[in-house]
Amino acid sequence: EKRRGRVFFKDIPAIKAQLGRWRGKRLERLVDRLARLHHSLLSNSADAEMMLAQGMAEITRAANAKK
Repeated sequence: EKRRGRVFFKDIPAIKAQLGRWRGKRLERLVDRLARLHHSLLSNSADAEMMLAQGMAEITRAANAKK
């Protein structure tokens, strides 16, 4: 993506850090979790704020979990 100019230069350090955390199966699970969260948010806008907060908390816990 960097070669195609799709990554803003100021975001590169943060993206590198995240790629160090999310690899292989963990990355697959993250993508699946984000897709489910996105679907839930679109289908239930009344509870979207709470669902987003819970989803982000789960992702944060997973990111901080020991490998």
